[in-house]
Amino acid sequence: MIPSTIIKKCLRGNQLAFKQAYNSSLPYVLSIVSRYIYDQSDRPDVVQDVYIQLFNNLEKFDESRGTIRTFIRIITVNRCITHLKKQSNKPIVQTLSVIDEQHISTKGENQLLELSKEDIMVLLQDMPQGYKVVFLLFVFDDFSHKEIAEQLDISPETSRSQYSRAKKWLLKHYADSTIINSYGIFR
Repeated sequence: MIPSTIIKKCLRGNQLAFKQAYNSSLPYVLSIVSRYIYDQSDRPDVVQDVYIQLFNNLEKFDESRGTIRTFIRIITVNRCITHLKKQSNKPIVQTLSVIDEQHISTKGENQLLELSKEDIMVLLQDMPQGYKVVFLLFVFDDFSHKEIAEQLDISPETSRSQYSRAKKWLLKHYADSTIINSYGIFR
């Protein structure tokens, strides 16, 4: 993604290196931002925040603790969550709609959806914000429920509950009677 030679040049203040780092990591940052921020007019602001955070904290990057890709992912997800929190005065999980448990089939939890990552992203646009954030953090960004809880100021149990509700919401709104497979998220 960003070669270590470019990172070292960035740390020395080399403007060309900053531009190279930006250009090489921008597609990755945009892919994450677009998962969380559906309002396209907000995305440039979030991307700008990501790069401000990235370049201001680059000296904290330690290759022995992980890759630059992971460092960038964490910063990007954090900036997205911060943006979502600013949009709503309530915590993210309080913006959830209540699912009527009676309308969820009992076989739903065992059902699997056969969807591409792109299909899932389209479906998530209509999902309540709190479910969506927990789902994205857990499935796409590999955060544990403990890490999600820390990010969102909720308990790990609430994170697990929101993830479960997100799966049920997807099943309720988009699954047909066929048992199908996708990323193992419904197992």
